[in-house]
Amino acid sequence: MQAPWRTILPIICSIIGRLDKETSGALVFAKNRAGAARLTRERQSGELQRTYLALVENLFPQDAYKGVIDADIDRIPGVLLKRRIVDKGAGERAVTHYRVLNQSGTHALVLCRLETGRTHQIRLHMAGIGHPLCGDRIYGSHAQAPKTDLRTAENSDNEFVGKSDAARGSAPSAPAVHRIGNISDRAASGRLCI
Repeated sequence: MQAPWRTILPIICSIIGRLDKETSGALVFAKNRAGAARLTRERQSGELQRTYLALVENLFPQDAYKGVIDADIDRIPGVLLKRRIVDKGAGERAVTHYRVLNQSGTHALVLCRLETGRTHQIRLHMAGIGHPLCGDRIYGSHAQAPKTDLRTAENSDNEFVGKSDAARGSAPSAPAVHRIGNISDRAASGRLCI
């Protein structure tokens, strides 16, 4: 027997965006066409922001704790899933804003906000500046982490680039720094599980 409300209300479920295979985090669904249209407009206008935490290899110099990577991305001919960074205008525009939250040993925890949303964008951009994601076997990581360490982050940082971290009071607390250090140590030893 079918539920009575199904005969009255059509079920429409639209996914707004997607995550790469090895990325953990929240997905946004719309329960009707009007909601899907609104969420799609908000995503395209930048009102709906996508922010991720990435554990990457190599330490950042102090003058590179924050930045914007603007590098076009395109498919590799004949390769189904792998992408590459190409010259301006030769691919799809891709922009990633990043901020280093902490560093320990040989790893850094980076907050990344997507201005665009291309396949493997964060993975390519971070590898392109010499900081591949831990466990990313496709784009150059040598760490023994079990899989790519990329997670969606809470969308609480609307003023991502522009004001100093100290002015926003966003420096991590001592316990948070310790936890981040432990994450880096576990990733380096191959014991990081997502």
